[in-house]
Amino acid sequence: MAIECSLPLTAIEGQNIHIETNKGGKTPYARICYIDPMLALEPFSIVTPSLPISGYDFNRGRINIDLSSDTISLSKFKMLQDTIISLIHTNQYDWFQTNSLTIESIRDKFQPFLQGSVLSIFLSTILRSGKQVWIFKDGKWSDTFKQNTLNVGKSVKFILRLTGIQSFYSIGLTTVPKNLKCHIVMHPVAVILCD
Repeated sequence: MAIECSLPLTAIEGQNIHIETNKGGKTPYARICYIDPMLALEPFSIVTPSLPISGYDFNRGRINIDLSSDTISLSKFKMLQDTIISLIHTNQYDWFQTNSLTIESIRDKFQPFLQGSVLSIFLSTILRSGKQVWIFKDGKWSDTFKQNTLNVGKSVKFILRLTGIQSFYSIGLTTVPKNLKCHIVMHPVAVILCD
């Protein structure tokens, strides 16, 4: 397993998150980076504290984490999501060729990773691409991911890599489609089983 610099979730500060210029194309994409006085990371990874799995759909590759009892993690993920929505709003002309969208309309177009107190993490895209998700279980690392690796009630730590913001919208359209969605490209590179 390659070692990469990862920031603890509790250390993440919104003012240090930046997005680059939208690259355009069929699925516009902007890289995301983390810059503070001590380091610059692009992409950047965060390490979560131990969190309990509240739902897991292996077929969809969706893991749900209920953060209602972890107010610090909940506030940090909320800050992260709000910061990204704010950055899209601030840079909306780059994305949508308009400056008339409100923060609420941008929020409506953003595919949330946090809804209420439930954090959703998706494994499906990374697993379908053939990329590895490292698992730390029983004192050793493995890149073998099986259906029974994660179960509701287990506590896990995630290393989540944030690479960019993507939109399913082609630049050059004269109006912003009603079904437009933006989302952060965030996927786990490692899962550490804590039980």
